[in-house]
Amino acid sequence: MRKVEHYWKGKSYIYLLRDGEKILNATGNVISRIGDITVRKGYITENQLRKALEIQQETPYVRLGEILIKQGYINKRQLEEIINEQIKEAQQIIDSWVYYNYEEKIL
Repeated sequence: MRKVEHYWKGKSYIYLLRDGEKILNATGNVISRIGDITVRKGYITENQLRKALEIQQETPYVRLGEILIKQGYINKRQLEEIINEQIKEAQQIIDSWVYYNYEEKIL
């Protein structure tokens, strides 16, 4: 299987090929980041996000959500809500993918 990705008009397009035949294509939509969702929901300010990202630069193995909770910017329930929103976005992207089944093709 081979993955081909190209960009056109600011959008990423992904194709998976098997033996030269396309089996899946999808736009390369990006799921919103936790920080962006948190600001959009009004849980934190841009300045708080910048501070949390600075902390994350110093401790790269700590997840942003954990830092936001430790700083007292959000609580666990809010983080779960944000992660659920990310999951819904990912599901919508996956649902938009187009699959091809060439095994059934008669030559």
